Amino acid sequence: MKYFSSKGIFYNSFLSILFLFPFLLPIIIFYCGLNIANSRKMPKNVILKSIINETREIYFRLNIRDTIQFDSNCFEISRILIYQPKKNSSCLQDNFEFKNEVNFGKYRNRLDSYGESSSYDVVVLGDSQAMGWGVSDNDIFTNVLQAAGNRTLNLSVSSYGTARELFTLKKWVLENPKAYDNVKFVVLQYEPGDLNENIKYLKEPNMIINPVNFDSDWKDWLKKEYSRKNLSHIAYKDNPNINIYPYIIKNFYSRKIRTLFGQNWNYFDGIEDGSKFKVRNFNNNGLPLIDLLSRYKDILENKKIIIFVTDSYGLNVDIVKRNLVMEFSKRKEKYLNNVVFSSLDGDDISKYYYVIDDHMNALGHFEMGNKILSIIEKSN
Repeated sequence: MKYFSSKGIFYNSFLSILFLFPFLLPIIIFYCGLNIANSRKMPKNVILKSIINETREIYFRLNIRDTIQFDSNCFEISRILIYQPKKNSSCLQDNFEFKNEVNFGKYRNRLDSYGESSSYDVVVLGDSQAMGWGVSDNDIFTNVLQAAGNRTLNLSVSSYGTARELFTLKKWVLENPKAYDNVKFVVLQYEPGDLNENIKYLKEPNMIINPVNFDSDWKDWLKKEYSRKNLSHIAYKDNPNINIYPYIIKNFYSRKIRTLFGQNWNYFDGIEDGSKFKVRNFNNNGLPLIDLLSRYKDILENKKIIIFVTDSYGLNVDIVKRNLVMEFSKRKEKYLNNVVFSSLDGDDISKYYYVIDDHMNALGHFEMGNKILSIIEKSN
């Protein structure tokens, strides 16, 4: 009887594990991914890479990170630009792979360890990569430029495309014309994600700058974002809240099922809705960018322009950079001859990015700063 009883217990336990395994699998994969991320190195093993890719999908789709542009401590609603950094503000950026204080200055500019300046040699435009998402004031790339004597103003803002970035520069120039006279270099950090905003702006400027749909589509939504607490958020080196486990399971299997039916749900192809077609199109980044720059020719033609190309984890940098170089090389406008392109490169650029979060880490910023500094020193 003891034998049969023990065998029955074993059999029932086996069935229970078999029943629970499909529910446990997504959670196990996610926890494995978080543990790999703690190593701060992208694995070479194919299986471990697959685990990281699954963890990334869950991380972004379930909004497990806090988004800095919706932190009311350092950002505010803007009727003109949708949102913008607050002047002289500070907030704590606390996500699984990093925890840093982020500071903004009197021009809504991201500060580094050198603080404010009365005049500038370099102005930086860009999105969250150049703004320094995930890195401290001591680690952001502008420190490298400042250390070499290049006083730098960083006007980059998380999620802005080139259209809003150039508008931000123009506004600052109109308010500070004498300060801009001293500026020699404009650094424009470009990402393929800018393409969507840029094309929209070129077709309908009032949908991007001072958007006509602000009251109907943005205003109330933004107020909710600034007031709500992200219950899915995972703090620095913390564990997921148990309340998101059902969503992890649902997200994991819903993507697998849809994939079986021929739908591509790869977040990093820019696809969030199950479309069979790639939303991101890397064939024509150059023409919209050139068109945008031409609209701001009056403030750019006497400056040296450095376009630094980035992408999530550096995935499509080479493709986009080649396209930009090719399109710019066809143009005869004199001010476009002042454009120089750069990017992170090497056999393994994954070391310059966080493992799960898609932004550059401190090493990436250090390398970016040195790349830009090299161009500046050659130009002087």
